[in-house]
Amino acid sequence: MKKAFIIPNTGKSQWRDAVLSITKTIKEAGGESFLEPVHKEGLEDADISFAAFDDIKGNIDLIITLGGDGTLIAAAFMAAAADIPILGINIGNLGYLVELETDEKEELKKVFSGEYTFDERAMLDISVIRDGETIKEITALNEAVISKSLIAHPVDLSFYADGVLVNEFRADGMIVATPTGSTAYSLSAGGPVMEPRTPSVVITPVCPHSLVSIPIVMSIMSTFQIKITGEGDREAYLSADGNKYGKLMIGDVVQVARSGLKLKLIRVKNRNFYTILRQKLRERV
Repeated sequence: MKKAFIIPNTGKSQWRDAVLSITKTIKEAGGESFLEPVHKEGLEDADISFAAFDDIKGNIDLIITLGGDGTLIAAAFMAAAADIPILGINIGNLGYLVELETDEKEELKKVFSGEYTFDERAMLDISVIRDGETIKEITALNEAVISKSLIAHPVDLSFYADGVLVNEFRADGMIVATPTGSTAYSLSAGGPVMEPRTPSVVITPVCPHSLVSIPIVMSIMSTFQIKITGEGDREAYLSADGNKYGKLMIGDVVQVARSGLKLKLIRVKNRNFYTILRQKLRERV
């Protein structure tokens, strides 16, 4: 690997210092760094080429995110759609997805000498269907979330798998999460943790108004439909990977299926998922 496109979290005060440090290491390893032109201010004298990703993606070997898991997740669709592997470098809190710290220069150099592996992660294609017409399409790494508004009543939902009714319930919302997303909102809502290679999704109701609405682990090969039912002024909203995508109406169907895209995470360290899990769960206590 020689050419790296860098995506920094510009909300971090130290992002420019991190870019300078990382690009210096990349040059020492014989690589070349690229950055969006919008980030050029303050980096004019750095050894960086500035170009729009869409213009050069055919020549990029890897994407490097500088931030935390959130920064990597935000870049996931871009990387997966272009079939470019991604490496997360941490300038936030230790996450499940980021691989390196900014001071791990020798580990970063290994990527440019071919000493790495891939960790493939499944993604979800999410569609909103209204009156038989698809009005919105999204691809997500973590999850699809249907939720009520902050002031509205709980929403009525009918949940189907491959066209077969699984359950009807009233709740504050519902989460369809990949194994990657099982450690995020789904876990906070009471869902189980899934090992990243598990070929499944977890369906997690949010504050269900029923004693029988529990999280369910199901095959990721199924296609799921969540229909907004009921009547009156009950409001529901769709979000995915933390991004809001608008209001859902009574009768709308949110369809979730395994995406044809996969995210390739670059791994250069022997970072065991269960070691990270133990550490992160201790932080939650």
